Amino acid sequence: MQTTAPSVCRPQIPILLIACVAITASVPRTQSIVSPNDRAVFEGSSSSSYPLGRSNARFQQIHADVAGPGGRTLTEHSYRRDAITERGDVPGFTAEIEVVLSVSPHGPDNALRDFASNHGTQPVTVLNRTRIAFPTTSRPGSDPSPSFEHRIPYGMPFALPPNAPLCVDVIVHGNVTPSGPDRNFSAYLDAHAYASSGAITQPGFVTDVGCPAPGSNTPHDARFSMERDAAGVTSLDIVSRFGIPGGASTPTWNALILGNAPFPIVWPGNPACRIGPAVDVAVRLPGGNDVDGAWSGSLPIPASLTPGQRFLCQLVSADPVGGAMTFSDTALVTVPLPTPPSMPAARIVSGSDRSSPTGSVSSTVTVTSFR
Repeated sequence: MQTTAPSVCRPQIPILLIACVAITASVPRTQSIVSPNDRAVFEGSSSSSYPLGRSNARFQQIHADVAGPGGRTLTEHSYRRDAITERGDVPGFTAEIEVVLSVSPHGPDNALRDFASNHGTQPVTVLNRTRIAFPTTSRPGSDPSPSFEHRIPYGMPFALPPNAPLCVDVIVHGNVTPSGPDRNFSAYLDAHAYASSGAITQPGFVTDVGCPAPGSNTPHDARFSMERDAAGVTSLDIVSRFGIPGGASTPTWNALILGNAPFPIVWPGNPACRIGPAVDVAVRLPGGNDVDGAWSGSLPIPASLTPGQRFLCQLVSADPVGGAMTFSDTALVTVPLPTPPSMPAARIVSGSDRSSPTGSVSSTVTVTSFR
């Protein structure tokens, strides 16, 4: 597995100048490989409950980026906890599953609804029907999660030939969850969505929560994401809630703070508030908040900004007349990687009937590690 880390340099943005240094994701050099490969050191853009959050399901993924030119012997696969969608714990559970592997006769771009047709002529049951206990997972302290906590060891190894598409078939026969047996639940596994147009949304990873506006008990909440549209144009999208209430009679303003590293400082005017990132740049945003303290908008990002670059964002909301001020969540954002020219993986799933011969095909795939 490559250990290339996302690097950050000095991008030029209209109305913004971000002084950047390297913010790296450390990935140990092991015998494992992550599919899709481009998610090895980056969080996926989505999350999924397939396959472990279902009680009666059949889940296939075809992976084109596992074998490599030298082939690979596989002894287990695993999934990691999503770092963005859910901030709380996901309680431990057990699932009764079996796993069948094969060399698929076609790649992810040509995945079929028919489960049997996605297998080659010699599918191998590498794990007979077995009940496996999966641990309680907390929200990771970084994105992506540094470990793939949900491990599925095989009962026998599988030899994958060089450059061959791998079909992984997981059949879920039942589960036991804290809420009872045979329940569907939100497993919050990291996943990534590929669009044929090349468009992508890469949500930011919250590193520090905001503080409430005066008179409110609800923290100032901001969601940052990097968006790349079908034409390849990238923007920083911001949705802010519970800032300083504004409107025609109460003008307000918002400023965006950008930094290359965390450097939390308590705000002297309110000990409940703090600035999260090092303040390399602060930019006044157009317009003001509505009467509920909400604001949304986007800033253009030039094409010269390198995919994988990362920086921290935070909003400041203020009433220039009365002096009230809040600080939002701080989030680490990532410039989206380009969509590969061909699909690295595809998902086929029957989410409520493991006996169904067909499933639905999706380009949102659960990020998977293989050993």
